[in-house]
Amino acid sequence: MVMNASPETMLACTSGTSGRVALLPTTPEMSKTFFSRGILVLFDVLARRGHLDHLQRSCKLTFAATPRATPAGLRIGPNSSGPKDRSFAKLRPILYSSPAAAYEISHDEEAALYVHALFAARDQGLGILEANFCTLPARVLGLLGDAGWNSRIAKDVETATLDAAIAARVGPELTARLEADLRAPAPDRAAEIRAAAADASPGLALRLWPTLRLILANGTGAFAPRAARLRDGAGRGVPVLSTILAASEGLMGVGLEPSDDGGSAYCLVPRAMFFEFLPVGAAADATTLLADELTEGHAYELVVTTLGGLCRYRIGDVVEFRGRHGRAPVCKFRYRAGQVLNVRGEKMSEEALQRAVDSALGPVVFAATECHDTASAPGYDVLVAGTVSLDASEQLDDALCAENDVFAGWRAKGAIAATRVVEVEPDAFDELRRRKCAATGSSQQYKQPRVLTRPEDVALLRRRRDEPANEEPAPGTLRAVAVWARRHA
Repeated sequence: MVMNASPETMLACTSGTSGRVALLPTTPEMSKTFFSRGILVLFDVLARRGHLDHLQRSCKLTFAATPRATPAGLRIGPNSSGPKDRSFAKLRPILYSSPAAAYEISHDEEAALYVHALFAARDQGLGILEANFCTLPARVLGLLGDAGWNSRIAKDVETATLDAAIAARVGPELTARLEADLRAPAPDRAAEIRAAAADASPGLALRLWPTLRLILANGTGAFAPRAARLRDGAGRGVPVLSTILAASEGLMGVGLEPSDDGGSAYCLVPRAMFFEFLPVGAAADATTLLADELTEGHAYELVVTTLGGLCRYRIGDVVEFRGRHGRAPVCKFRYRAGQVLNVRGEKMSEEALQRAVDSALGPVVFAATECHDTASAPGYDVLVAGTVSLDASEQLDDALCAENDVFAGWRAKGAIAATRVVEVEPDAFDELRRRKCAATGSSQQYKQPRVLTRPEDVALLRRRRDEPANEEPAPGTLRAVAVWARRHA
């Protein structure tokens, strides 16, 4: 039970990365604090870097949540910035490239993503790609880089009409409004969109939008590999800025000096939450530390007391203490405490797992799970989207040994089985994303889990499905990206 002095404005859905979706109270104080001590500070950070002195629009990648409420009428959904915010309707015509109708597509996230990509592509002077996490800008650029989808978007711009297949998915009323927002045909801009994708080299974003200033999206922690792929590929030459550390529990920190590569250390905001720190690896009965008791370079799990009524709540985030801004702690986000593989006490973090996968397999989409077979030693299965080399399992096993001495010791004794890399269809990860988003009511806060703990999620990824030869993959999905990559191999 949670009791608050102020009435709750909604119940916020967590992302369910660790397997369980929780509903947490949101209060007016949380929203006010997020704006005054988060967004306003963000504006100052951007202004000091010269990113606010322009009149360009942003492609704001946020989606209408599936309407849900408690029996008493309290709204349930994501509490991150979105179309339901009071200020959104006022800001949208001034700031964003997508029209109001794009933010009303609540039943089909992939169709909504197509529409956002369409209106972003139509605006040759676009200034910012903005989302909670860098996965959504990457999906938009993957869509615009695919020859088939690029051609359809270019045709929409050229004729000022909406693609027939997308129109069927969003319905006639929204289609009519979107086509009105396309205004006049723009054949010259359509030619520029086609030419940008015809060049398969990195840097698609700047070919589409020569004055694009930045990608404003979180690229730290679990999103660091995706930010790296974005910078090396379609987003080459465009800064990726990670500026806000937040969760359904509320504002946590602000990146005061984010780097252009997506990296950031966050200044924790003392008046947004009360922070305590539990040393990683400490005994079960260890006491928490306060901000003035931290040791630089050490890792801690956050324990928070929030403006929403949560008291000494283990939020699950592990951070590394980097220093102080004044007296406030500055921390780097490391990983989620629940995203750990641990079959023999080795405690393989998702951070170490990601490094091993990057080293052995390269930039792949994956998820790992523990295998507890009574007939043999326990171990890991790593499910990878697409095709890998024949020696992928051996290479990954060696890389995991290099990352974790305890794992290496148990492997040498045969107490942990050899790691297995299992190929799965890319669309299985897309289906997992759809199911997770359906559970939370929104896709904008989705975090691809790197460690799976729910058997039904593992079963879903293991299931193989044959794609009809004449069926184009849905826009912005992993299958669409895989098809695009094969065509440009």
